[in-house]
Amino acid sequence: MIVKKFGIELDETDRVPKVVEEEMLQTSRQTLCEPEDVFLFCKNSLHLDRKAEEYVYLFCLNIRGKVIGIYEVAHGGVSTAQVSVREICVRAALTAGAVTMILIHNHPSTFVEPSAADEAITRRIREAGAIINIQLLDSIIIGGDNYYSFKEQHPEYFLNN
Repeated sequence: MIVKKFGIELDETDRVPKVVEEEMLQTSRQTLCEPEDVFLFCKNSLHLDRKAEEYVYLFCLNIRGKVIGIYEVAHGGVSTAQVSVREICVRAALTAGAVTMILIHNHPSTFVEPSAADEAITRRIREAGAIINIQLLDSIIIGGDNYYSFKEQHPEYFLNN
């Protein structure tokens, strides 16, 4: 399957933000819904396991679980990235026409346990997604050769989605 990675740029004429296709990435999977599959894709295609700064991506999926777009929604420093619910839910998920979404970010420290901020943003994105009828399937943290999946560790977060 070919997966498109998108970014947000300012239009040259009127300086309005617009979505632009940055690159096309290849995966042998037909869907990327399972945490380990997402981890392997992020490690092999986005190289999140070796980034020196935090990057936050949103995978937007259609009704069949096929990724219809990958969006970099935040990029920060060595220990934090400012994540905006607006960027995730409006600019990425709604623009892509997503039915479901997966939030992914890396921890350059390789320590994958979620911080209080990680837990809070996962909760806020899940709640905002529920309001606009876009289900958050998982929130995954990647650190080196390990990952942390909220879906695997806290399935109760996703029961009422």
